[in-house]
Amino acid sequence: MCKVSILVPIYNVELYIERCACSLFEQTFTDVEYIFVDDCSPDNSISILEEVICRYPDIKDVRVIKHPRNQGLAVARNTAVKNATGTYLLHVDSDDYLEKDAVQLLYEKAIATNADVVICDYKLIFQNKEQILLLNYNEHASEYTKMLLKRKAVTGIVGKLIKR
Repeated sequence: MCKVSILVPIYNVELYIERCACSLFEQTFTDVEYIFVDDCSPDNSISILEEVICRYPDIKDVRVIKHPRNQGLAVARNTAVKNATGTYLLHVDSDDYLEKDAVQLLYEKAIATNADVVICDYKLIFQNKEQILLLNYNEHASEYTKMLLKRKAVTGIVGKLIKR
């Protein structure tokens, strides 16, 4: 069993999947399995992903799971979870990318604090501008929890390392 499973749904992301996959394969943390779920993407996303995989022959634990028909993001994420073996799960959208030490920092924080979930800050990048979303969870964890309970906090599965 690996320490971290990185789970990536793929659908219509040919403009972004190369950068995403490269950022994952170049992580400083290496006890990782990579699970990509092809939700019947109509573009060249999968062929681009396969080319990137070939550029990283040292990365051994990579799986591309193909859905028989498009079933949507939630089903693609669930397919990835069902096939994951890691102690921790990290969902990454296929148009996202990570800093080289992101997984290592998240994992080390999870181990050091015996956390079930570690949440990281992130930056939203749009075509014409960047919006930095710095949430400072360490300093404001109780406030964030209150906001979550009131359904007023930023939610979603991306940006969170989750213990299985």
